[in-house]
Amino acid sequence: MTCPVSDRLVHLVPDLMSYAVSYPVDTWDKRSHRSAEPPPKRAQSFPLPPAQTPSEAKPSEAKPSEAKPSEAKSWGRLSDLCSSARWNKDAREGGPQRAAPPLDSSAPPRRTGFRFPSPVAAAAAAFLFVGSFASGPALQVAHAAPPPDPFWQAWSDGKAEVAGYSLRQPRYGQLRDGTLVLIFVTEDFSDSVRVKADPGKHPPQDVYPVLKLNAMRRFQTGVYEYSTMTSVFVRIDGLTRAGTPASTQALRKVSFSAQEWCGHVYHQVIPEYQTVAAPLGPGRASPLSLSTLGPDSLLLRSLSHSYFDGEADRQESLLVVGPTLSEDELPLRLRPYVGRPALLEPGATRTFSLLPSLQRLRLQHQPLVAGQVTIHRQATPQPLVLPAGSFEATVYDVQIKDGPKGTYSFESAPPHRLLHYRLDTGEEASLRRSTRLAYWQLNHNGEQSYLEQLGLRPPPTAAP
Repeated sequence: MTCPVSDRLVHLVPDLMSYAVSYPVDTWDKRSHRSAEPPPKRAQSFPLPPAQTPSEAKPSEAKPSEAKPSEAKSWGRLSDLCSSARWNKDAREGGPQRAAPPLDSSAPPRRTGFRFPSPVAAAAAAFLFVGSFASGPALQVAHAAPPPDPFWQAWSDGKAEVAGYSLRQPRYGQLRDGTLVLIFVTEDFSDSVRVKADPGKHPPQDVYPVLKLNAMRRFQTGVYEYSTMTSVFVRIDGLTRAGTPASTQALRKVSFSAQEWCGHVYHQVIPEYQTVAAPLGPGRASPLSLSTLGPDSLLLRSLSHSYFDGEADRQESLLVVGPTLSEDELPLRLRPYVGRPALLEPGATRTFSLLPSLQRLRLQHQPLVAGQVTIHRQATPQPLVLPAGSFEATVYDVQIKDGPKGTYSFESAPPHRLLHYRLDTGEEASLRRSTRLAYWQLNHNGEQSYLEQLGLRPPPTAAP
């Protein structure tokens, strides 16, 4: 909301400054010695017009032609403002009820007992008076807005990146052809319950944005089909260079599920860091606790259910030392992002503690044991030809200690999609197509046609 008085003063200040600059110096000297004179009486400082009722108040009868140049016009405005302010003060304090002088910019200056000691003081007073209204939006100083975050410019469009891949998956000693769908999407995440946060349901300090990766694999094993899904949640402020505290504590949750004709399994791992102060909650008790953590260690809380005997229901904890990555988060963490530094610089090599792939642990019935991975980023991009086209690719070589090794290739140009990965176990995926979709809204009959934008074939529809 703007203030009309302050608006008038904003236009008055240039006139005052011009008047101050043109005022004779010898006159300044004379006026500057008035401090030695006895101060005038208050009535002389702010004389009031003759007492009259509001209905008798008349506008200034002076003709515009009698006014002097901008100097007189400026002093006339300021005199009107000061007299009006004095009248309003008397009215508030129960003093004499007099008509307020009109704010008439065309009227000549009224000669009153009010005088500034010098034009410079007048200009300074005007600046101070205008500054008293600076809280109003119309008078706020315009500061340069901070540059927009390139990451959020790319990821806050209300859509997800959805990409379809050709998949080759080893199972039961043979390679199976199938499909892989990767979905990258941002969402608000609750740290206390480790799920997507509903708006307004959690205190602000409990909620932060994450980048979520959902990986759906489907492949046929003879007469029946496997369907698996892995979800990875990583703090967005942790998408930065390896070795920083934010990067070290970026992983917030990994979960896995698999369904096939024999049964289904579920496994989740929740990292707990030394800085986490929230209580562990029911069902998460363990001989290990946060008090046992060192500055470079984390506690992995594991919960799993399976239809296999000996794996039915498990709760266990795993203490891991040093910066840690999950094998399942590699497609998310190795990927470059606009506005964020890459995990590794070109040509760099780094070794991390490793949480093995939950899919590999469950399909191979292996225990949860921390591993180690060495990652090298190749110094220069490499050409790559795929069904999706020809690309320059940023390539990472990955070597898991006592485990598989392979390569992950990402698009060198934005949006830096995962183009291809291959492991020496025979598992491999190649990008077909990708797009950005609000896929959660596309759940009506006929909207399966959007799968063609991913290079995937829609399932056959039943005859009417």
